Amino acid sequence: MPHPDPIGKNKIKNSKKRKDFSSEFPKLHPQLTLEITNNHCFGCHSRSGRISTNYEGWFETLLNWDEVKQNKDYRLLMDGRVFQKTDDDVHHKAGLECIDCHVSMEIMGDGNLYQHMDEQLKVQCVDCHSKEVRSIGYNQLDFESKKIVDLRKSRKDNEEYLITKKSKIPLINTYVTKSLEKYLLIKSSNKKLKLNPPKLICIEGKSHQRLSCSSCHTEWVTHCVGCHTEYDPNLEGYDLLDNKDIVGSWNETPSDFFVDYPVLGIRKEKSGKEIIDTFIPGMILTIDKFKNPQKKIFKRLFAPTFSHTINKSGRSCKSCHNNPLALGYGKGKLAYSKIGKWGFEPGFSNHIADNLPKDAWIGFLKTRDETSTTRTYTRPFTVEEQKRILLVGACLTCHDENSSVMKRSLIEFKDVLSEVSDNCVLPSY
Repeated sequence: MPHPDPIGKNKIKNSKKRKDFSSEFPKLHPQLTLEITNNHCFGCHSRSGRISTNYEGWFETLLNWDEVKQNKDYRLLMDGRVFQKTDDDVHHKAGLECIDCHVSMEIMGDGNLYQHMDEQLKVQCVDCHSKEVRSIGYNQLDFESKKIVDLRKSRKDNEEYLITKKSKIPLINTYVTKSLEKYLLIKSSNKKLKLNPPKLICIEGKSHQRLSCSSCHTEWVTHCVGCHTEYDPNLEGYDLLDNKDIVGSWNETPSDFFVDYPVLGIRKEKSGKEIIDTFIPGMILTIDKFKNPQKKIFKRLFAPTFSHTINKSGRSCKSCHNNPLALGYGKGKLAYSKIGKWGFEPGFSNHIADNLPKDAWIGFLKTRDETSTTRTYTRPFTVEEQKRILLVGACLTCHDENSSVMKRSLIEFKDVLSEVSDNCVLPSY
């Protein structure tokens, strides 16, 4: 959005460039409605983070539409991208629309400016799925929330509404009974769903205290590690500023898409607490300098994500502790030897610019600083954190994750380590 020009210095200069579109403006105000479907969100949120497509269970491919157009497991978007069907988010399976979780102050703004849109989010998993009960009554609602409740005719005199932990914003399609049971009403259908607290494995002991809900419950993300963009002076395009067709445009050629678990890393909250959270490749980029092609700019940045591909059961222990992709090394083979040594064989070849595998965030048992991410408050695992993760991974090479010893380790891992037998081989570095 352009900055305002309060003293009109640019008014005369730009007047000749701008076309008068007043005759094309709509004569009637667009319809105002509370019947908001996922299609209203899809247009913007099906690109980049691919939230809308992820939520409905579609992942992007490099296929040509002519190859798969007879197959119902594929769909073609208006921009020409082809998506394949896979598991959708557990909330989508239950019939929830985007607006059943996201409140008006997230969608329309809260009066504050944010550097990144994800910083404006108000809701968290724990707002609905928590052992705690945070709620207020109808008479305590703010004006906007009360107005929406009245319009939807969803007032409940004998129950209270849940409020968010972070911002104390009411979730007006939820309610708490006198027996402290929590329910959500789907706005489009009025279907009632019970809101369950997290399982014991999520909250008991010390081992999972730093994990975000999504780090364990995200089923899949899209990894894009090979896009190429170049300017083609003969390519037809569209100038969005001057609203006209042009000749000469940028051409993006994607490559090396794959779908897998997310990469894990650290996000620091405003309180200073560090949380293990989910990440994807945000930009693995080489820029050729126009005036000096021999000199190149290279960036390898990973980005935090909430991919909206939540499953109910959560991922296995090995999918974190014995998975090189989760640790940031990229796809490949992570093996533990009988003498207590970890080894890693990457699945992709190393990039010439930094000698890291094409899909990696960090090197094997190495790390990088916060400049390796798209947010200043995020980072990859340190070497010591990697060693702690791999220590549990070493145990999992022999012990089943559902065994009594591994279940005990969730409560207090140090106690389990103090009782290891002579047959156990712990890592040495």
